Amino acid sequence: MMLIMLFGTGFIKYLPVPILTAIVVSALLGAVEFHLMKRLFRQDKRELFIFFGAFFGVLIFGTVYGVMTGVILSFISLILNVANPKRSFLGVIEGHEGFHSLERNTYAYPVRGAVLYRFSGNLYFANINIFISDIESALKDDTRVVVVDSGAVCNIDITAADRIAELKKLLDDRGIKLYFASHIGSLNDRFRQLGLGSMVEEGHCRRTIPAALLDAGFTAPYDTENDKESVKEELPVRSFERLEFEWAFGSAADEEMEKYAEKLLVSINSSGNAEEQLTGIINADENWKGMGELDREELLVHLESHLKELSEKLHISEERIEEAIELRKLRLAKSIGVRDPKALKTLREHDRRFEKSLKKHDSKLYEKLLAHRREALDNLRKSNPEFTDLIDDLYKH
Repeated sequence: MMLIMLFGTGFIKYLPVPILTAIVVSALLGAVEFHLMKRLFRQDKRELFIFFGAFFGVLIFGTVYGVMTGVILSFISLILNVANPKRSFLGVIEGHEGFHSLERNTYAYPVRGAVLYRFSGNLYFANINIFISDIESALKDDTRVVVVDSGAVCNIDITAADRIAELKKLLDDRGIKLYFASHIGSLNDRFRQLGLGSMVEEGHCRRTIPAALLDAGFTAPYDTENDKESVKEELPVRSFERLEFEWAFGSAADEEMEKYAEKLLVSINSSGNAEEQLTGIINADENWKGMGELDREELLVHLESHLKELSEKLHISEERIEEAIELRKLRLAKSIGVRDPKALKTLREHDRRFEKSLKKHDSKLYEKLLAHRREALDNLRKSNPEFTDLIDDLYKH
């Protein structure tokens, strides 16, 4: 470019204006990242807004002011994210370690008498009101302890410290203990610097949530709110229950589970042994590594809606496939029921919701599946009489 500017301008002046215009337009088109705009449209609408702000800022006000517009919008987005961080209430899943988000785990139950609250961000003047409001709105008549999972809290400012002191006094007056748990040690130093040293000295800052609950008189296994009605009112209604998939994909879990079922169908080898492949899909010795029994049962439910495809690929009758699926579901249900009878009750509700959803969207497939299921269960009562009571319990209406 330097050589062209020094020695080529004499030739450029003879180029027609339309050609020069085309060169400029071509350069500008290369500078505008349309591929990024498409990606932001699919993945992040807020970032897309910033993109357009910088884009039109350059067009209207010039390069410098356009860049400044983009920087200012990015800064505002950052402030909004920090002021309204991710947060959730926690519960326990019977048979599983740790504490899990009530929003992303259908089988997580609140600990009776305790509020477990996770706040994923530093506490300062712009978000402390949200923190306080969330905790106060979660309090019940039987609440005896509030434990804040502060693992993601690295710092607090003086405004947040003052509000936490007010919250602690309010809770003390109601006979409720307040704990911070799972945070880094330097946060305790910050507590002492800002006048909250008594919380550290009195043991209200604990290394783990179980330690905080134990200090408040709660011992494992924890008594849970079995009906979970208070949580269901705040959560979106879902058609299916799941654990690992729900944790990983949130509201898209059902869609991802269906994709996983379809992936199993694609993996069928037409030249392989049909019975062995059916057993492999049903038992999922390789495909479901790391998945729990509830997720496996969920995937079997999805496979039931693909009986026709399975039959065509494996050259096995739909009735035989349905019988194999039902037998596997019964074995899973028996294992789940031994470990947690309450989970088995949820499993029954899960199957009924699936049937209602299937009947609504594809009544013919629903009737066909129901007919295959009746025949399969009748055969299983004869061939596996040990499951008779479980069949009656799961499929009674």
